Amino acid sequence: MKIYSIKELNSKVGVALRDSFEHTIIIKGEITKAKKYPNGNQYCTLSENSGLKQYTVDCTILSWESTAKIDITDYDNSEVLITGKVDFYEAAGRFQIKILEIDEYGEGALRKKIERLKKKLENEGLFDRKREIPNFPKIIGVITSQQGDVLHDVTTIIKKRYPIAEIYIYPSTVQGEFAARSIVQQIRFANKNNEVDVLLIVRGGGSFQDLMPFNDEILAREIYSSKIPTITGIGHQPDITISDYVSDFHAETPTHAATKATKDKNEILQRIAEIDRNLFSQIKFKFKGFQSFVKENTLKIHSYRPKKIISDMLNNYHNSLNKLGESIQNTLRRLKNENNTTCSQLNYVKTSMSQKIKNSSESYIGVYKQLLFAASKVYEIRKQELSNLTIQISNCNPKKILKKGYSIIKNKKGKIIKSKIEFGKVSVFSAEFHDGEIPVKKG
Repeated sequence: MKIYSIKELNSKVGVALRDSFEHTIIIKGEITKAKKYPNGNQYCTLSENSGLKQYTVDCTILSWESTAKIDITDYDNSEVLITGKVDFYEAAGRFQIKILEIDEYGEGALRKKIERLKKKLENEGLFDRKREIPNFPKIIGVITSQQGDVLHDVTTIIKKRYPIAEIYIYPSTVQGEFAARSIVQQIRFANKNNEVDVLLIVRGGGSFQDLMPFNDEILAREIYSSKIPTITGIGHQPDITISDYVSDFHAETPTHAATKATKDKNEILQRIAEIDRNLFSQIKFKFKGFQSFVKENTLKIHSYRPKKIISDMLNNYHNSLNKLGESIQNTLRRLKNENNTTCSQLNYVKTSMSQKIKNSSESYIGVYKQLLFAASKVYEIRKQELSNLTIQISNCNPKKILKKGYSIIKNKKGKIIKSKIEFGKVSVFSAEFHDGEIPVKKG
C-alpha cells in the first residue's frame, strides 16, 4: 500500500474537488463570524440548520484576487445567496468557497428594502403630516376583508361606543399579491364618493410576509393623498408598516383603531349631564344676581325722586332750545354781513384782473411781430449762404473740371497716378474723361 505525504494527499483532493466544481456555483445560507482584516482579506462561515445538525462551509474574499467592492461584515447574521468558486487551500487542507457576489435573501432582504423605502418617504415629508381625527364623525368608513373576525370586532366596538355613527364597509383583500392594489382602489373609491368623515384601514395580525402589502409604496402615497383622515390598525404590536407611518393615526390593533375613531357614548352622556348641571347652576346664579340688581336699582329710583328729575330736565331743555335759537339768528346775521363784504372784494378783483389781461394781450402781440420780423431776416441770410455754398460745390465737381480738357490717369487697380515716376512703372492704364473712361496700353 502506498504511503502518501500530506502534500500529495491535499494536492489530489484539491484537483478532484476543482474538477468536480469546474464552474461557479450559488449557495444559500446564513453568514456568521464575518471578519475583515487590515490587509483586505475577508472571512466568514456560511451555515445551514437541517434537523438537529448544523452544516457549515468556510468562505473567503482575498484582496489580491477580488475586484468586487464587498464588505462581508454588512451581511453578518443575514441569510444570503453567495455566488462563488469551490476551492481547496492545500497548505491547510481546508475546503472553502471564494466569494464573487453576495445577495441578501428572504426576510432580511425585504426588511432592508422596506427600510430604504421608509427613508425615501420620510425624506419627502410623507410621515410629517398628521391631520386631526374628527371628534364626532357621522359616517365611518372601514377598509378590510369581509372574512375573519376583524370586521366583526371593529363594527361591534363602533356600534357599542358610538351608535349614532353610520358604518360604510369597503371590502378589500388584505393579504397576498393583489392586496395593496385592492386597498388603493377602495381608498380612491371612498375619496371619489366623499361621504365618510374618517377612514379605517384594518387587518388582524399575521407574519412578516402577510403584512408586506402594507409596505407598498403606491399604497403609502395613496394614503397620503387621501382627502379623508385615515387611521391604520394593522396587525399587532410591534408590527409597524409603511402605511402606519403615513396615516394620520397609527393604532396598535384594529380594535384600537375603532376606539380612536369614536367617542364613548357613556362618556358623552356623562359630559352632557355635567354640562347641564353647570349650566343650571350658572343660570340660577345669574338669576339671583339679576334679582338683587333690580331690587337695588328700584330703591335708588325711589330715593332719587324721578318726577322732579324729569321736570328739571324739561326746563333745562326749553332754556337750551331758546339759547340755541338766539345763537343761530346771530350767526346768520354775521354771515350775511361777511357775504356782502366778500362780494364787493370779488368785484374789485374781477375789474383789476380784466385790465391786466388786456395789457398782457397787447404786449404779447408786439413781441410776436418782432419775433416774426427777426425770423424772416435770419431766413433770408441763411438762404443766401446756402446759394453761395451750392455754387462753390458745383465748381468743385470733378466732371466739370474734366470738361475743360483735363483727364484722370489710373493704373489697372483703379488707383490714380499722380507723378511721372508712377506713370513710368505701368504698362497698362486707363484715362477718364468727362464723358467716360477708356483703357490704354503702352506701345
